[in-house]
Amino acid sequence: MKVLLVSPNRERNPYPIQPLGSLYVADALRKAGHEVDFCDCNFVSGDDDLLSRLNAKPDLICFSLRNIDNTAFPGTKYYLPEFQRVVNLCRQRSAVPLLVGGAGFSLMPEEILTFLDVDHGIVGQGERAILEFIEYLVGQRTPDQVSGLCYRQDGVCHANSPDVSAATIKNHRPARALLDMPRYHIEGGIANIQTKRGCQFQCVYCTYPVIEGRVSLLRDPIDVVDEIALMKADYQVGYFSFVDSVFNVPLHHATAICEEILRRALRIRWTSFFNPHSLNKTFIDLAKRAGCSGVELGCDALDDDMLAALKKGFTVDRVEQATRWLMEADINVCICLMLGGPGENRRSIAETFRWLDKLRPTHAVAFGGVRIYPNTEMEQIARREGNVSESWLLPQFYFSREVEDALVKTIQHYGSSHPNFSFEGLQEEIPPAVMRRLHKMGFSGPVWESFSLMRRA
Repeated sequence: MKVLLVSPNRERNPYPIQPLGSLYVADALRKAGHEVDFCDCNFVSGDDDLLSRLNAKPDLICFSLRNIDNTAFPGTKYYLPEFQRVVNLCRQRSAVPLLVGGAGFSLMPEEILTFLDVDHGIVGQGERAILEFIEYLVGQRTPDQVSGLCYRQDGVCHANSPDVSAATIKNHRPARALLDMPRYHIEGGIANIQTKRGCQFQCVYCTYPVIEGRVSLLRDPIDVVDEIALMKADYQVGYFSFVDSVFNVPLHHATAICEEILRRALRIRWTSFFNPHSLNKTFIDLAKRAGCSGVELGCDALDDDMLAALKKGFTVDRVEQATRWLMEADINVCICLMLGGPGENRRSIAETFRWLDKLRPTHAVAFGGVRIYPNTEMEQIARREGNVSESWLLPQFYFSREVEDALVKTIQHYGSSHPNFSFEGLQEEIPPAVMRRLHKMGFSGPVWESFSLMRRA
């Protein structure tokens, strides 16, 4: 079967992100003998590229919805209308079946199918499910036999259990040859690598367990480093981002990856999210020797009451210890905050800012308000407090009533006197020309590491 995969994402701030989920599905399709065409909208401004691929008459069109919105307030970007426009264009030009998937789709499958007026979508892992869906299309399966299939039939929406097999991620790698990799390298400089799926933590707002489940599905560390080595050799990539929810959990898996990088003497640099609770000096030293350049700590708050309310599983003292160890190892640290959550008040925000001044990380980034997604504890909290919605498709944010009116100004006020601090909700977009100049200056890495350079670029 001839399958057209469409990644409609055009969000390129601060740099374009490779559509990893679609590329995994492409690998599964190719290995099963199907013909794959790929439309990556990241580097096209109009529809000509998509129209030319539709003219090639695919038998199935699949769309990947990575994000519903940018989760940032007050500068919220809503991506679904553009996604809907692309789907409608394909529907107008082709009568073949349409299928939707991706992380964003998995959060609200029934609502999104209705919004798009599409009959079929895949929730969760797509590599095995797409092959089962094709078998359904040719009459070899019934719809209830397709893993993760969400489908509308006679006005009723049905949802099958998603694929939770660890074999799915173990048996595939992203088919990056379908992308314009040189351009990603020039404009982004960072290659995204997934080492696992699933998240075992209990953060009240987080969607990772909804999308990937709570059981960690681990890739073989040798296979992970094989992929790194291949990208370094084929595309001259020298900087990588491990895009798992948390890289250093389980610690033995992250340790094995770092040891394999060192065993092969791969000269690379990389970044990832770390959990402060699961860090020790031995691993930090190992990560540094394996090329770790910068770490993002998903703290959300630097106040023990707020950390408990958000169910982070660690205290401020643990954050302080982890930050100190990382910076002593000459690893850049970005502390990520989510202010305004359940129980937030003026005292807790002041405590968070006091700790920031004490820790003095390389950078800190703050979100104001908490995006509410269904099937999270955050939704339950919001509903208990009277924030009831028929649909969460339109971006809606939770704010503690004690700080809601002054939150944005409070964050802005702190940021005005701290150059190593950014407010994601009002952060100015970085022009692509600036990012290109940074690369010419030799910079590759997460954008928060580059703020001092950008002032000179």
